[in-house]
Amino acid sequence: MITEKQVNNSSNITLDNIYNAIRYLNPKEQLKIIENYKFTELYSILADKEEFEKYISYLRNISHEYFDRVLALMSLYTKALEERRKQKLTTLEAMNKTYDGLSEEEKQKFCQDMLAKKEFFESSCKMIMDVFEHASEVEKKDVSE
Repeated sequence: MITEKQVNNSSNITLDNIYNAIRYLNPKEQLKIIENYKFTELYSILADKEEFEKYISYLRNISHEYFDRVLALMSLYTKALEERRKQKLTTLEAMNKTYDGLSEEEKQKFCQDMLAKKEFFESSCKMIMDVFEHASEVEKKDVSE
């Protein structure tokens, strides 16, 4: 049972004051309060102004720390994606250099081996045709503008 027990302190807030005030908060705020605090905890936080200010300061510091972590993780994710893209380009460049370094006989054998893999060849041709088709669409748009 909640009583109107008052304690000598700087705010004179009672458990009844807290209980009644919760009803006037918006639903999201009510839910946060109810999920995270017991009434006795709320009383100990709100009854003493100095304790309230310390607790609010503590929560702000924690939230800044979490926000800084969020920003750092987002930056790391972005940089990791950039590195992955660079790695893909580097791999493609290495493949080109390797192919260019082959003798004509080795290039011919490589092409024959590739053509022997019909499924791979068909999907590669389709992909190349799609790229060319898209490039011609972009070119047409540029010309019409």
